[in-house]
Amino acid sequence: NVNLSKDEINGSKVQLVTGRYNSAVIIKYITMDLATFNRYNPGFDNQVATSGTYDLRLPVDKMDIFQAKKQEILDESMQLLLSGSR
Repeated sequence: NVNLSKDEINGSKVQLVTGRYNSAVIIKYITMDLATFNRYNPGFDNQVATSGTYDLRLPVDKMDIFQAKKQEILDESMQLLLSGSR
């Protein structure tokens, strides 16, 4: 990923996510700002909306939180989608 330094890449994990995750919901749960999330995951919302999958990359500590909370994050993402807000 061209946006990340070698240290950021080495200090991160990638996990394939499947489902209509919403970046705003993810960053709320893992306490990361949107600009940083977008550097790690360019085009996240567009790719998830079109293909339903994404190789999510996060710093290791944030990935641990994501994995612990991913069902809650997906549930809330789906609620957002169903309520029509983006």
